[in-house]
This record gives sequence, structure tokens and C-alpha cells, in this order.
Amino acid sequence: MKVGDLVTDIDSKPLNAPGRPHELLRSTGIVLAVIDDVEIPPLIEILWNNGYISKVYADELEVLNERR
Repeated sequence: MKVGDLVTDIDSKPLNAPGRPHELLRSTGIVLAVIDDVEIPPLIEILWNNGYISKVYADELEVLNERR
């Protein structure tokens, strides 16, 4: 996992909206920072699609699209 990756929380549940792909409705975010010098697993700072910024452990996230 690296800065710029698109991620989702593995515990987030898709919203029920008829006619919409479920993956688009899950909480998604962009990795802002990877803090791996203190914690195992690394702590990842995320800018979520709702505008909030939070820190989440890497093992609680799934990479949807890697930055190239």
C-alpha cells in the first residue's frame, strides 16, 4: 500500500441502491501517508470520500486501485 492508492475499509458494507454497482457505494479513500516506522501493521492516513481524514491499520483496508 502506498500514497495515492484508492482503498476501502474491508468492514464497510455496500449501500442498497437499485441499479447502482455496489462497489461504487462503499466508503472509499485515497492514501495520504503510510506510517510504518512505529506500528505493525502500518498505520495508513486516508482522505475518505466524505471529506474526513482518519488513520486506519493496513490490515483493515483493501486496495481497489494502485497508483501507477
